[in-house]
Amino acid sequence: MKRPLFSLTISLGLLASAIAPSILPLITSARAQASENPQLVAAQPKAVDSGRLVRTFTGHTNSVNSVAIANDNETIISGSTDRSIRFWDLESGKLVRTLSGNLTVNGVAVSPDGQTLLNSGTDKTVKLWRISSGDLLRTFSGFSAMIRSVAIAPDGDIFAAGSLDKTIRIVQLRTGNEIATLKGHTDYVTSVAFSPDRSILVSGSGGLDKTIRVWQVPDERNPGRLLRTIKAHPDWVLSVAVSPNGRYIASASADKTIKLWDLSSGELLRTFTGHKDWVRSVKFTPDGRTIVSGSKDQTVRLWSTDSGELLATLEGHKRPIMAIAVSPNGRYVASASEDKTVNVWQIR
Repeated sequence: MKRPLFSLTISLGLLASAIAPSILPLITSARAQASENPQLVAAQPKAVDSGRLVRTFTGHTNSVNSVAIANDNETIISGSTDRSIRFWDLESGKLVRTLSGNLTVNGVAVSPDGQTLLNSGTDKTVKLWRISSGDLLRTFSGFSAMIRSVAIAPDGDIFAAGSLDKTIRIVQLRTGNEIATLKGHTDYVTSVAFSPDRSILVSGSGGLDKTIRVWQVPDERNPGRLLRTIKAHPDWVLSVAVSPNGRYIASASADKTIKLWDLSSGELLRTFTGHKDWVRSVKFTPDGRTIVSGSKDQTVRLWSTDSGELLATLEGHKRPIMAIAVSPNGRYVASASEDKTVNVWQIR
């Protein structure tokens, strides 16, 4: 019998927008207790609905490569090969703001406090924007190659940038100071993700590397180090995500699969099959019970983390999906596509 991966009845993602931050540590404690009490599982609600398309945003003039959902759960942010970053209002369907990004925009990430946006692109820079005004606050330069992926640490103090030069730079957001450069990948870095407590960074690599690497996050007193290398897939690793409880890694690959790993041991726990082409992006829902994947096969798929069951297949794009995002409240999934659109799906 397969051991359960999650026995959680409390959804931090759904509660976070309604509960004061001071109470969140209590929820975290309750969450840990719940995992030790299987009798609580009987009360848990359905993980996801079948999913319905609630909005399609059009306006980009080239492939949409990245997408994020702001902390208000209503602002959708997209980055495109057309060199723009666009802000969309989910309720009205209207374009709110357009920013000039860095040539092709590869990645976008919203800060934990919801105030700022980070984006990376092909011009070897990372830019920091104020979400409320669209003002450019800082440009981080000095990178030696294109930045493929960016992630902001949960405390909002630092960010990680994965590059085609095979390295990951750790930079302090407030000062722009580079804290460390993590070296070890043998080909370009496609994806980076922090653990919820910021202590761990997970990276994936493409080309000939095909590994996941687990790093101790450096700070001003410790340079960081490589903790583990996972020989993950027989083809490129295109996306990685860390579960909300910090125990698991999900990886998406050009081999058409998603894999679930134990973060502490590197053990393979489950392989999700069903996509018919490259899986370009993977995320966990805020409660950790569902894995969401976006593929070159033009579909978004929802999977049970615990059982591996395919819960839903969302169809609507006409070209490959480049990126996906899950709203902080766990209600919506946004998908960005080569068809120049962003779709938003309601999954709860």
